[in-house]
Amino acid sequence: MLAGVPAERQYARVLLGIVTLFVAMCAVQRLWQPVGRVHAQNIEPNSTRGALQPLAHVVADGTSVDSDGQAEPCVVCQMPPTVQPDAPPWRSWASLTGRRLVASSDAATMPVFAARVPDGVAILVANHDSRKVAFRLAVRLARGVYTVERFGFDPKTPETLPHVERLESVVRGSTGTVAKPAWLLPEMAAIYRFTDRSAQTQNAFRSVKSCVRSFMTSRPSAFRRVMAPLRECESNIGALSAGIQPDQRYDCLRYVHRALLTVAHAQALSRNARGEGLLTGRQAGTLASALDHLEEILTELSAACLDLVPGVSVETPDPEHLENRVVTIVLTNAGRQTVSFVKIGASVPAGCSVRPAEEAFFADLKPGETARATFTIRCGDGDDSVGADIAWFAASVPAHLRLKTPGRPAA
Repeated sequence: MLAGVPAERQYARVLLGIVTLFVAMCAVQRLWQPVGRVHAQNIEPNSTRGALQPLAHVVADGTSVDSDGQAEPCVVCQMPPTVQPDAPPWRSWASLTGRRLVASSDAATMPVFAARVPDGVAILVANHDSRKVAFRLAVRLARGVYTVERFGFDPKTPETLPHVERLESVVRGSTGTVAKPAWLLPEMAAIYRFTDRSAQTQNAFRSVKSCVRSFMTSRPSAFRRVMAPLRECESNIGALSAGIQPDQRYDCLRYVHRALLTVAHAQALSRNARGEGLLTGRQAGTLASALDHLEEILTELSAACLDLVPGVSVETPDPEHLENRVVTIVLTNAGRQTVSFVKIGASVPAGCSVRPAEEAFFADLKPGETARATFTIRCGDGDDSVGADIAWFAASVPAHLRLKTPGRPAA
């Protein structure tokens, strides 16, 4: 207690100090979170909230090739004449020209076509019923960590903007069947794509090694410099080569994020080598592309292991202000582990502006919570595609995921 000061006044001063500190902390928090919001929600994939009971069962075997490999997806799924086989609405998102896989549907109005895609499986389903149909999608997959995406479109007007969304990831420790609840509106279609991020990681690292070996003899100094972090990267990726078991998905994050850290080191060394003339512009450019791709795949692997589900939605522009688009970017934690230092931002092509310009910041994102940030994009007549920049920390190392949404179709 202060000498000569009544006790009541001392307590009042202490109480005032506590209130002042609390107000200051709230103000700082508001500065760090300019446009974002975190709220808890029930995780229900593919927007199945309130969906009907499954009326159909669609099955695809990602491990078995169909003997009728010459059939076309547009023919099998009875697409209307508006869908051109040589220019289908999904061609920029996924190719169905790979080997056809065994697939079946127990509903005559819901034909299905499945094909192999690079490091994964894609399943095209069409609903020719006059009502909304809920169905169960069962897919047999090999061992791997899979990102699951849904590409929905209207076959009658394929020129309209499709709807792309992420679903919860799948971790398979061995070959087996996974099931997803799903639905389709009348006369609509969708492609479900399962991408094995484990296989992609191994392939991406092999591409980096091949790129570095190409200048091992001609540029030995640069080779030794870049290979130093890549050897550590290889040991971490090698620890994942035997596969990731579902109950070990969080334990494996330390290898994924240490690999990300070593890739960032290799990227910096590659830039320095180019600046010092140790690598030609072409050599450095090829290596930079390979390292960037490896970073992207490792980040996708991190998101899949954590079961982080990103999403981007674009509101229909106001007819009186077509140059403005409201974009909402979300990140849902469908897993069981809290992630920290989450940042969400929007990126746009040159000539466009975004408000607010700063990223939304969230100290942590707990299981079952969704981080959400809204931006206003203003573009002219050029490219108005929107990118989502989402970052988080896991295993004490940052990861940075970049998503791209398609722009408005050409008039």
